[in-house]
Amino acid sequence: MDHVTLTDGMGAWIPPEHLAEGQTPETVRFEQSGRDAAQYRPLTSAEIQRLTDQGNQAADWTQVLVSDPFDAACLRHNEFYGLVRLGRMQQGALTHQGMALPTGIFQSRIESCDLGHDMAIHDVSYLGHVLVGDRVILFQCGEIRTTCCAKFGTSQIKPGDAREAFARIHVMNEAGARGIGLFRGVLPADAMLWARSRSHPDLMARLETLTCDLEDRRCGVYSEIQSQCVIKHTRQLINVKLGPCTEVIGADRLEEVTLCGTEAEPVTVADSVTLRQGQVGPGCLIRQGVHAELFCLGAYVTLECGARLRHTVVGDNSSIAGCEVLHSLIFPGHRQQHSSSFLTASCLMGQTNVAAGAIIGSNHNSRANDSELCAGRGFWPGLCSSVKHPSRFASFVLLAKGDFPHELNITLPFSLVINDPAKDQLKVMPAYWWRYNMYALARNAVKFRERDLRQHPGQAIEYHVLAPDTIGEIQQARAALEVWVAQAHLRALGRVETDIETLSSKGQHLLSQATVSAPDMDVTARGLEHALRSTVILHAFEGYHAYGEMLLHYGVIHLMEFLQWHGGGSLEAMVKALSGGATGDWANLGGQLMPVQEVQRLQDDICSSTLTSWSEVHDRYEALWKAYPLVKQQHAYATLCDVLGVETLDHAHWYYALDQSMVIQKSLCDRVQSSRQRDFENPFMQALFESPEEMRAVMGHLEDNAFIQEVRAQTEVYATQVQRFKELD
Repeated sequence: MDHVTLTDGMGAWIPPEHLAEGQTPETVRFEQSGRDAAQYRPLTSAEIQRLTDQGNQAADWTQVLVSDPFDAACLRHNEFYGLVRLGRMQQGALTHQGMALPTGIFQSRIESCDLGHDMAIHDVSYLGHVLVGDRVILFQCGEIRTTCCAKFGTSQIKPGDAREAFARIHVMNEAGARGIGLFRGVLPADAMLWARSRSHPDLMARLETLTCDLEDRRCGVYSEIQSQCVIKHTRQLINVKLGPCTEVIGADRLEEVTLCGTEAEPVTVADSVTLRQGQVGPGCLIRQGVHAELFCLGAYVTLECGARLRHTVVGDNSSIAGCEVLHSLIFPGHRQQHSSSFLTASCLMGQTNVAAGAIIGSNHNSRANDSELCAGRGFWPGLCSSVKHPSRFASFVLLAKGDFPHELNITLPFSLVINDPAKDQLKVMPAYWWRYNMYALARNAVKFRERDLRQHPGQAIEYHVLAPDTIGEIQQARAALEVWVAQAHLRALGRVETDIETLSSKGQHLLSQATVSAPDMDVTARGLEHALRSTVILHAFEGYHAYGEMLLHYGVIHLMEFLQWHGGGSLEAMVKALSGGATGDWANLGGQLMPVQEVQRLQDDICSSTLTSWSEVHDRYEALWKAYPLVKQQHAYATLCDVLGVETLDHAHWYYALDQSMVIQKSLCDRVQSSRQRDFENPFMQALFESPEEMRAVMGHLEDNAFIQEVRAQTEVYATQVQRFKELD
């Protein structure tokens, strides 16, 4: 507990043992502010007299320095302690949301601060050890101050701190086994790299060193309120850094936080918000009773309606409202906007949506609180779904409404997962999104790209549904379906086979003979649920062929993209350029995809000090993203050859792939329209309206749907491109 001490109000807040030789508390301030001491002058005796007559007091008027022009009429009923430097002071007004405030300082207590030009400070109970920028409004605020060992929401270690003072956010695991450090500009990729590499102690030590070296480790660093910030009706700001144009209105308490707003991408905090020890990215909106502690927000994150965050990293372009999120690592494009949802100890890899009533993270079925959940891109737990830890999900998995009583390991991407308590079965329908809700799937990449408002992206994000990560999952899912179908076939014959290669060959043969309309076998699977009951695979044949369509379409799309970028060219030149490319596993690092071997090289380069700072690590991310299009095209070429069963792509197979891809594209276009058309033809939807005319007035015409029109136009362009590329030499 801190003791109350009596000081002269001049720099006693910095312990002398923490100052370098020849350094004083005020030189620390000069170094941080970057202002020229020569621009300030002492007050004249006439100015001091006038200030005193206007109700101002100072412990030592010689320590109050001003800049010209200076109008003493702008200061009334204030108290000054320590060295206070005032910028240009002349009569005028600053306006904000229709409210005009005279420039100057009124009825406030100031200690050891630098105040910028033309600010309006009214009724601030205490402003101590803060650097204030130009044209700042501080109105009816309580305590705004800096402590001697302020860290501003980072994990840096100050002089005299023990190693345990390195603050950590315990993401993904409530037991604290995956703690990461905080620094300004931290990305979800950094958090993922740090949290998932626990088997590399040398890497952990290097990441901690990079974090400590990044920040200003001196004691006595001042809080900063940069130019054109507005702070009104706020109770406490302690150890904060606010970027330009930040608005803090009606907040309760901000302590040890940095709001990284910019003039073009300001941050807004409003309405009874409490923030403690965290980083807030550009363009964020935090309001309406939010409470966040030990957190990091990317750019354009919205927190509102009483949301509770603790030990959580949230990626760019996400929105969380009225719910509780604990110990989670969330990649960009997350939506969780219902007060009845709960998320803990999870890693969600982007483009996710947690619906109302979804409970993700009961650890009560474990002996300890160290269980986790990990879900690929596009994870969507539906209304009132409850999932236990530990569980893992492939990309674009949809959970139907219900309580899932056992741990899950759903390896089939784009699938629908259903718990059927009446039959005591878990049911999984592979490729559900591709077959039954193409409108939503096709729109997925578009809507997330449109929601990306970042003017200066900190990290690139893969939005496309078919990408190397989902393609790898599809290939593994097809291999699993081959085994399960073969087992079902042999089981019907009263035979048993355990050799995986034999089963795979048999299943591949059976599935190659099937058509999309083939009847379902009684296909079951083991290993998708931690239970004795079997998992029923619905429509295994159709799902298998749908996965094949996705692989072929992915390959053709990106090979056509390669040819477009290279002005057409010949098939032989394309094959030569793309052969021998990336065919291994891929990792999702904060929304950016990269080959696993590149992640391993990144880890090795950090350990060997080839990369000596977080800035250099981020430069590596950018370099990998620049190389990503070609690497993805090489991956697409290998994928297409694999699905066609050839080692090298020749003209005959290329023409066949183009024709098949065109059929798939036309089918996608039709399914986009038909999946939306079902809403218009639903008799229960029609029952809401008194007449077809009212329904059209409310819902519009199907043919006027902008997205459907866009997909049709894309299909026409695609047909033209296919015809063009069929004419290659």
